[in-house]
Amino acid sequence: MWYLQLTVLEKIYFYIAVLSSVVLVIQTIAVFAGAGETDGDVDVSFDDGDPGLRIFSIRGLLAFLCIAGWSGLLFSSFEGFPVALTIILSIILGGIALVAVAYLYRWISKLQADGTKDPKDAIGKIGDVYLPIAANKAKSGKVSVLVSGRLSEMDAITDSTRDLKRGEKIKVTGIIDGNVLIVMPLTE
Repeated sequence: MWYLQLTVLEKIYFYIAVLSSVVLVIQTIAVFAGAGETDGDVDVSFDDGDPGLRIFSIRGLLAFLCIAGWSGLLFSSFEGFPVALTIILSIILGGIALVAVAYLYRWISKLQADGTKDPKDAIGKIGDVYLPIAANKAKSGKVSVLVSGRLSEMDAITDSTRDLKRGEKIKVTGIIDGNVLIVMPLTE
């Protein structure tokens, strides 16, 4: 049996590699199944200008152990390869995997949309009057306008000298009170 021919160092690397690989596969399956949304991460930041880079996470440590274990097993299987060099290289490769996982998860987290809309994003957009708007800022109404990738109904007033009717095309020219749009008709 091949296992019995392994040295003590090779057996240690084998156990580390197999156990971390099994846990990593189980954790990955759990994430895809929706059961592993949280990672139990420990936030450790090295002053790299990005406080969101989580170096030591469960996934990162598992990647470290997995890569260090398999690379250590590979290097130790080479006849005449120095033990010290095997240990150093396996730690370096595991460290690279640890940092790579941290950067990968930071990149993935940036892909998430926050789902909020900023009314300032409506400025310059074309929309439709949903509820009539009185002339000269006399009474607000509502407009439908595309903001942050989704159609939104927002309060609006106009500087126009005439009332804006339902269905009329408008252009957003400004914002007041943080969320009330100032609109003008596209045609006077």
